[in-house]
Amino acid sequence: MRWVWVAALSGALMVSCSSDDAADGSGGSAGSGGSSGSGAVGGSGGSAGSAGSGGQSTPLPGDVETFAEFDSGSEGLAFGLTPGGDPILYVGLNSTDRIVTVTDQGQVSEFASVKSPLGMALTKDGDLLVCGQDDSTGTAEGVIWKVTPSGDTSVFIRGDLEPFETTNFVAIAPDDKIVFSDSKAERVYLTDSAGQNLAILSSDIRYPNGMAFSADGTQLFVASWNAESVWSIPRDPKIGNYGPGSEFLTGVKSVDGVITMEAGDLVLITSGDGVVRADT
Repeated sequence: MRWVWVAALSGALMVSCSSDDAADGSGGSAGSGGSSGSGAVGGSGGSAGSAGSGGQSTPLPGDVETFAEFDSGSEGLAFGLTPGGDPILYVGLNSTDRIVTVTDQGQVSEFASVKSPLGMALTKDGDLLVCGQDDSTGTAEGVIWKVTPSGDTSVFIRGDLEPFETTNFVAIAPDDKIVFSDSKAERVYLTDSAGQNLAILSSDIRYPNGMAFSADGTQLFVASWNAESVWSIPRDPKIGNYGPGSEFLTGVKSVDGVITMEAGDLVLITSGDGVVRADT
C-alpha cells in the first residue's frame, strides 16, 4: 500500500492510505512531478483522529489520521524529493504567507515566504510554482511565484496586460507546459514551460479551482466550485493541443481539489462531502 496525501484542513495535514498509486503523485496535480506535475488539493470536510505515539501503524484503505500539524491554516500541497532522494511534502500556510516542508516522519520546517499561497506544483527542475499574490504594486494581484530548491522566490507569471484576480491552482502538463486557474476571473490559462506565451484555455468554467491531468495525458480535469461539477478538457497527447471542455461530473458539492489515480478514477476533495472517489 502507498500513502496518498489527500487534504489540508484547519492547520492539520490529512492523509489516507490507498491501494492504488496516484497518477500525479507529485501533487498531483495533486501531486507531483508526475505527468501532471505537482499540485495542491483543497481542504475537505470531516476531522482527523490523532496520531499515535511510538511510530506509525499501517492504516487500512480509507483510514485517515493527522500526520502533521501547523500553527495556521494549510492550503496547497505538492510532493517532491530531497537532494538525498527522500520524499518531501510542500505545504502552503495561506493565512501566514509561508510555505513549509514536511518529511515522511512528519517533521515540519520553514521553507519560503510567499503572499497568500494557494495551489502549487513542482517542475521537473525542482522549482516550486505557487499560486499567490503580489502586493508590491499595492493591488495584491494574482500571480504565479517560482520558489527555487533553496527557497528563493520571484514572480514567474504575471498578467501584464490584464492582471490576474485569484490565481488558485497550477499544474504541469505532460509536455511541461503550465496550466493554472484564475477562479474569480473564471478562466483557465496555459503557458509554455518558461511561463511565456500566455493563452486562455477556457473561460466557460464557473470558479475553476483544482485541476489534474489523466494518467494518459488525454484529459485535464477541472473542479468547478460554483457549478458543483468537474469539467474535462480534452488534450491531444501527441501534439499537446486542447479542445473545448465540457462537464464530466455534476452534483459534487463545493468541489475544490482533484486527484487522478493510476487506474483512472478521480478523488475529489470537497467542502461538502469530504473526500469522494468517482469512477471514470
